[in-house]
Amino acid sequence: IKFADRLHNMATIKYLSTIKQHPIAVETRDVYVPLAHRLGMAQVKWKLDDLILKTLNPKAYKDIESKLKSSNKQREKYIKIITKSLNDELKNYKIYPEVYGRPKSRSSIYGKMVERGKAFEEIYDILAVRVVVKKVEDCYLALGVLHQIYKPIQERFKDFIATPKSNGYQSIHTTVVGPQGKMIEVQIRTEEMEQTAEIGVAAHWRYKSGEKNSEGMDSHVKWLRELLDILQSEENDPKEFMHLLKIDLFSDEIFVFTPKGDLFQLPVKSTPIDFAYHVHTEIGHNCIGAKVNHKIVPLNTELKNGDNIEILSSKSQTPNYSWLKFAITSKARSHIRRYVNKQEREESVKIGNEILSKSLRRLKMLSQLDLIKESFAKFGLGGKVQLIEAIGKGELSIREILDKIPDSNNIKKDNPPGILSFKRKESKNIKLEGISNIMANFGKC
Repeated sequence: IKFADRLHNMATIKYLSTIKQHPIAVETRDVYVPLAHRLGMAQVKWKLDDLILKTLNPKAYKDIESKLKSSNKQREKYIKIITKSLNDELKNYKIYPEVYGRPKSRSSIYGKMVERGKAFEEIYDILAVRVVVKKVEDCYLALGVLHQIYKPIQERFKDFIATPKSNGYQSIHTTVVGPQGKMIEVQIRTEEMEQTAEIGVAAHWRYKSGEKNSEGMDSHVKWLRELLDILQSEENDPKEFMHLLKIDLFSDEIFVFTPKGDLFQLPVKSTPIDFAYHVHTEIGHNCIGAKVNHKIVPLNTELKNGDNIEILSSKSQTPNYSWLKFAITSKARSHIRRYVNKQEREESVKIGNEILSKSLRRLKMLSQLDLIKESFAKFGLGGKVQLIEAIGKGELSIREILDKIPDSNNIKKDNPPGILSFKRKESKNIKLEGISNIMANFGKC
């Protein structure tokens, strides 16, 4: 519903003033597009991307739109040649695919122009052809046939069927040199993969509910639940959350393996700490080191695609703030911060209790301990523990608390004679220039 609403907002944004358009477009770019990408909702993503470009850089959008229209007939004719040759050849293998082509989105073309520093006319791979077949094995057969007809570019081949993306996307990507020496990106997938690629996690509602689909849905939205948990945690910093959101949702991925051959996907630049927390929180907490490709490495080592990783752990190990210097995933950083903050809170409460007890004992007011603790509301705190924690952190002094309690000076003391006061008379014998009314102890010597 929110995506549909945002699509409508962006489609009608031209009716708003330029000042109002900008923040809406930026929010769409920074939040909605990454989420659509992570949910595998390609249709929504590229539509939003184009509308963002149209809003934030209307000149570039109009320029690309104009050039695409001027070459539209020529492009359609070219795509027909490709689709016909593929269809004819695949029929010989009793494969009857749906083959169609279209230019890449305006925002995608603009991204290539900026990334490569080239003009529209110098971007050759703006055509994309899609081959949709019935079965997975037909995908690989179609790939072989395609490479027989057109020469493939080796470094531009990716098999997302064998190693799906974290958003559930599956497809074979290959780029070939077509007629007239033009580069064409071809995507080969099954009908079910096509649904998932276009509408992502929403594709699960297209099929009848069942145990298999329910499990698939859970796996696709598990990361979203984790992100919401991080967002709602006390330790969350909204600015850092937005930064981590972009890393988790929009960064390139690497594939790493455990010694048992289990496959895991992580953002690029992930470290063993990120991997450990990805597997399990306790494994992350107890991580003391890692073996990458059978060699012991530091915890700040960047993992690479295809690495074999094993985590070394010890129950005596606990997280520390230094891990935040190289942990990049929101899950790892959130759990580290949560653990360290909890330890610091517990230590502050311990120190606060000691300070409070010693101070009240010295003031002969230990019997008023409960009264002191009940004053937490006067400082806008949530409870007694928060009051003790504030004392332990040095954010609140005993004097400040007593000043807030009505008639605290008239409270009956535990032992009236010899009451110690925070305020002492100035010494007649020794003067401390510029300082008065401070607590001071004189050495016996």
